[in-house]
This record gives sequence, C-alpha cells and structure tokens, in this order.
Amino acid sequence: RRLFIWKKITRAQHEKVERCKKMVEVEKEKRDDFIYSMFPRPVAKELIKHGEENGKDNDHNMTIKDVALVHNLGRSMACMHKDVTILFTDIVGFTPMANACQPYEVMHFLHNLFSAFDELIEMDMHLWKVETVGDAFMVASGLGIMSGKAGREPEALVELIQSHSQTFSMDSFSSEKKLYRIKTVKCSEKNCNEFSAARAAVLFGKAAIAEARLHSMPNGKPCAIRVGAHTGDVCSGVIGTRMPRFCLFGDAVNTASRMESTSSASRLHITEATYGLVCDDPGFTFEDRGEMDVKGKGKMQTYMLM
Repeated sequence: RRLFIWKKITRAQHEKVERCKKMVEVEKEKRDDFIYSMFPRPVAKELIKHGEENGKDNDHNMTIKDVALVHNLGRSMACMHKDVTILFTDIVGFTPMANACQPYEVMHFLHNLFSAFDELIEMDMHLWKVETVGDAFMVASGLGIMSGKAGREPEALVELIQSHSQTFSMDSFSSEKKLYRIKTVKCSEKNCNEFSAARAAVLFGKAAIAEARLHSMPNGKPCAIRVGAHTGDVCSGVIGTRMPRFCLFGDAVNTASRMESTSSASRLHITEATYGLVCDDPGFTFEDRGEMDVKGKGKMQTYMLM
C-alpha cells in the first residue's frame, strides 16, 4: 500500500512539473513574441540571447527591461545600413485640431489612422515602422535585416569620443577616444535592393496619402498628410535600457524629415537621391520642383509625386 501511495504521489508531482514546464514555455513564447513585435527579428534574437547569456533566462518572470540590461548593449547592436529610403508622414492641421479637441478623441483618431498605416507596412517586406512621435509616422525601407538573411560586409572601425563624469559637476567631465567595430548590412534577399526599397517607400507614401483621405479628424475636417522621403546611409541601434527602442540615426533621417516639412498636403516630396532610383518606374510620374532652399541643407533638387 505504501508503494502504491508513493507511486501516486510521484506521478502527481511529475504531472505538476510538466504543467509548470508547459506554462513556462507559454510565457516564454509570449515574451518572445512581444520582443519580436518591437524589434526586427535579428535584433530581437540578439536581445533575447543577451538576456539568456546574462543568466536571466532562469527567471521566468523576465521582463523587457531585464533583457536590455546588458553592458554596452546599444553599442554592440549598432549597425550601418546602406541606401535605405527613409519616409516621414505628418498630418496637416494637427496642432490646431489637437488644441480644439479632447485628448481621447485625438488618441482614438491617431490609433485608427496609424493602425491602417501598419497594415500597409505589413504588405511589403522592405518596410519597417521605426516609430511614431505625435502625429509623425516614420518608415524605413531596405534596412536588410527584417528576415535575418541580410548580407554582411566587412566591419568598419569608427572612432567615438565618450564623455563621462563620476560627479554632477560640469567642471569634472572628461572624455576618451575609443575604436569600435560597426557592422555594415545590405539586403541579400532576392528582389531586394536599393531600387526596390525606394519603390516600396514611394508606394507606401502614395497608399498612405490615399488612406488618410478616408479618415476625418475629430474636428470634422478631412485628414490630409504631407509625406517626404530621402535615400541614404543610416546607423541603427537599440537605445536605452528601460523601454528600449530600435532607432535610426544619420543625415538621411534629417533630410527625409526636411522633405516632409517642405511638402504640401496630400503630396509626396522626394530628394534627387530617391528620384534617381525610381524615376524610370512607369508607375510613377514626378514634378520637377527645381532647386529649393532646405533648412540645414542649402539648395537641393527635389521632386513631387504627381
């Protein structure tokens, strides 16, 4: 009888352990899915790997912050991307509308509009939603890291000057120079290059303009967006440890933002760099705007999508 009871207890404990293992696996899958929704797949894999190497994987209550709390994580994730097309959208008349309407009305409107933009992004593998800030929506096309099959070129040495201080005194700041290796990535997927990436960005901009027309702002006025795009090199990286963000930096980002701010309602404004990649596409017709003064850039040749 004792043996029977012992076997029954053992079986119950074994079943309990198996249930716990399954629960842990389910929670781990939920955690990983959440990270994959926030970062490109190769970046997410690297973040998860860093967390596991840091010994956190044994803690089944691991959080996003735990995953990111790795020394020099942002630097280790830095990567250069060549010939990426950056696109910004901005809502015409957003500020006066936001001042006149209730915050929850503005939030509901932005959620509906940006969710529709998200669906457009899901339709093309070239595109990645970088971030939204207020009424601005930022997209990158051709990063080459969405599927994890990006081609890597030789690493380049770059010199960074790191400032640091052990106190809060402004007089105690010191700096030191260090050499870091930065990875360079280009898309190696079939039918994925700077031409197809630029085309995907222009198609998204065109579709986003059409989508915006289907929405009304909370003040009853029709929604219209300005769109701007530019193609160039950018550096990506994971910034911060609390609510870490996948961000892009570089002159290409600033130039694309300038194209958006100097665009017109329901128009897509692009630089000569982007125009040179899509001008031969029979699906697009562009208006030559000639040279125009762009803040911080001087005179630039730009074009508007007809």
